[in-house]
Amino acid sequence: VFMETSITQWQIPSAALGGVLRLKWQLEEAMAKHEEAHAIFARLHGEDHVDVAWVLGNMANVLHDQGKGAEGLAMQEKVLDIKRRTLGSDHDGVVTSLLNLGAAYGEQGMLDDALARLEEGLG
Repeated sequence: VFMETSITQWQIPSAALGGVLRLKWQLEEAMAKHEEAHAIFARLHGEDHVDVAWVLGNMANVLHDQGKGAEGLAMQEKVLDIKRRTLGSDHDGVVTSLLNLGAAYGEQGMLDDALARLEEGLG
């Protein structure tokens, strides 16, 4: 993936650690590392940047794993909003976010919202 900056997501140690800690199901520690990565990327790029959206998406996954579905959904909606503004509505990253949101809404039993996001993503 082409990055606008010379720093990739995996060159920020806290981003890499957050991902590994989530895989090890150490969710509190994973969230703390993702929060550190978020602060770094927000300082580097501002809040409206695809790298910030990437970290927020990882944080949403941890929230979901922690059973905080509503918080995770809100964060995923923020990810979608950032990607739409920064990448454009037709970008594959936006489609991926729509499909992820559709699945997340479905898991929360919000089937009309799930259907709408999935149809928009596949549309």
